[in-house]
This record gives sequence, structure tokens and C-alpha cells, in this order.
Amino acid sequence: MLRFRRADVSYEDLPADGHFEILMFNSHDRTKRYQLSAGVYRMICSNGLIVASHMLSRTVLTHYHVRHSIAELVSEATALAARSGMVMDIVESMRDRVLTVGEQLDLARKAIDIRYRGIPTDLRPETLLNVRREEDAGDDLWHTFNRVQENMIVGGVHTGRRHTRPMVSLYETNALNTQLWVAAEKLLAVSGVPKTEALVTAE
Repeated sequence: MLRFRRADVSYEDLPADGHFEILMFNSHDRTKRYQLSAGVYRMICSNGLIVASHMLSRTVLTHYHVRHSIAELVSEATALAARSGMVMDIVESMRDRVLTVGEQLDLARKAIDIRYRGIPTDLRPETLLNVRREEDAGDDLWHTFNRVQENMIVGGVHTGRRHTRPMVSLYETNALNTQLWVAAEKLLAVSGVPKTEALVTAE
């Protein structure tokens, strides 16, 4: 996975609580196609989130006819970058959306269902809401989403008998990111923000 951000913005000027990126997924042995996705990166916790929204179509290209594919890849990346404002508008809406305790727990349960695919686990939803750093505190959707995502992916969450392991598979992490974004957008819809038909990019 390669992460791209605007070259005309210095690292020091990037907002710590989330800035737009373009992510490119590829494989060394051609078992996976080129894939472009929009992303939001938080320097506060090194969280990389993958955006899954109907406004941002996923681009998938084969490795064959490489010259043609690269030209198309650059064209699609440029079009994706032009929609960065839409992504950050969604992030701002998430910051404004305050969740009830029940909604926070539902989002955590969704993450558990995605990660374990219905297999019983001792992991409790409330433990995924634990705050690792002061900057992540808050009942709004954006900070809740980031806490749940980080606690699930980084691991180290106590289950009563042991601690969870970090997620190391790129494509499993991709699946969690995109499907959790879908769940977050549905919570936005509940508050009156127009509902979007999210696109899951995991393979």
C-alpha cells in the first residue's frame, strides 16, 4: 500500500486530526489488481482510514498493458484528488455528530462482527471505546470511530483472559476500515445527514 498526499503542502502544515490522502494498493506477483481508494490520515495516532462512499468510486486496473494502465491510474488519481473536499466535509459532519452510549457500543459491535465474522469472542464492545490518548476523547462520531478502529487494528485490548493481537493482514485491515466507514455513514444518516450508498472495497 502506498500513501499519497499533496506535494504543495508541507508536512508541518498538515492538520493533525485528519487530512486527505490517496491510497494505492498493489501486489508484487500480480495476484491483486491496482486499486485506488480515498483515505484520511490522522497524525495524532497514525490512523489510516479508508473512505467508502458512493461519492468516491473505487478504481481497479489490471497489470496488463502497463503503459495504458499507468496513464489511466494517474487520470483516476487526479479525479479522486479533486473530491478531497467532499471527504473532509464528511469528516466534519462526523465531528459534529454526538453519539449516545448505545450508538457507540453498536459501532464497536460492528467492528467485532467484521473482524471475527460471527465467531464467538471474549472481546467486549465497551473495551474498544477505551481512550488511548487525550486527543481521542469525546462522544462524537469521528473520535469514537477512530478509537474503535485503532483499538481493533493495533490490538492490546484486554478480553478478560488475554490481550487481542494486532491485525497484520493488509486486506483484512482494508475490509475493517471500509465496512466500519459504511457503519459510520449510516449513523450520520440517522442524525439527518443525507444517507449515502457506501462502496466496500475489500476483496
